Amino acid sequence: MPGPISKLVKPSNEFIVKAEALASMNFELGLRHAHAHALRLEAQVHRVVAKTADDQDYRRKHEDRLTMVIREVEAVKLHMARFDGEPVVTRAEIDKVKQEILQEMQDWRRELNDLRAKLDAMKAEWRIGTPKIEKEPEVNSPTQGAFIPSLMCPPSIPSIPSAPSPTRTLPTGQSTLRRETRAMRRERLVNRQQQFVLSSDYEHRITETINSTKRWNREHKVTKCSDPEFIGNYLMKQGRRDPGIAKVLQQAIQKRAFRAIKTATGEPWRPHNLTELCHSVSWRDVIDAATEVLVTKRHRTVQVLNQM
Repeated sequence: MPGPISKLVKPSNEFIVKAEALASMNFELGLRHAHAHALRLEAQVHRVVAKTADDQDYRRKHEDRLTMVIREVEAVKLHMARFDGEPVVTRAEIDKVKQEILQEMQDWRRELNDLRAKLDAMKAEWRIGTPKIEKEPEVNSPTQGAFIPSLMCPPSIPSIPSAPSPTRTLPTGQSTLRRETRAMRRERLVNRQQQFVLSSDYEHRITETINSTKRWNREHKVTKCSDPEFIGNYLMKQGRRDPGIAKVLQQAIQKRAFRAIKTATGEPWRPHNLTELCHSVSWRDVIDAATEVLVTKRHRTVQVLNQM
């Protein structure tokens, strides 16, 4: 039974057709090479038979082997007959189909990585859990020591409680204290829950940015783009995905460039636009800045996002 991933990433009919065509083309190309070799071998066998027509000792020793070679040649010819009249497959055609299949597999792998990143983020959220609400203690409840004497004495028959008086009320100071304590505790719990929700959201956004940066780092290893172009694409993509974190990232990258240029030239520097910034740093600088913002100083990043 196919698993959940195979249902999400199900091969298209076009891909199956390409895969079958690639297998058939490889088989045909290999068969044509074998057929050419078989024809050369057949010609050699005919020459050997012609030269040894009068050599009965040689024919007696090698007749079985020559017969076996001819049978194998005939078998190759029989398989090759199915391709008679068909255009000859070239290595360039095979490489083209193979490249198309590899590209589609890379697209699938990228989708699976995105799916895996989202699942990891969801698991991280589930692991955080919800805060436990502490039970509110009674203001007028007796202390632990107050119960010790009662445990040492035999239990007495409880007296029948008197009916509550409609005019009976708690002392003014005690009632006010209880109302104030409950209001303060409710407010504290509400604030704690709000902070928890906000913190979980920031943590999720940071995790998503880490996963996205990892994918971009893998793409950088095989890209043909220059560093400035690749960095510009990365920052613009992050800006569309999460403007807040993108702003923090860009500021961290700009600080690194500022320190490096000031150390080299002794003069302060600020980029006039994103293009100038991208031409002033390397992809290694971007990775180091992202590591600082998203991992090393993650708590500070959460605080900055909370102030935006």
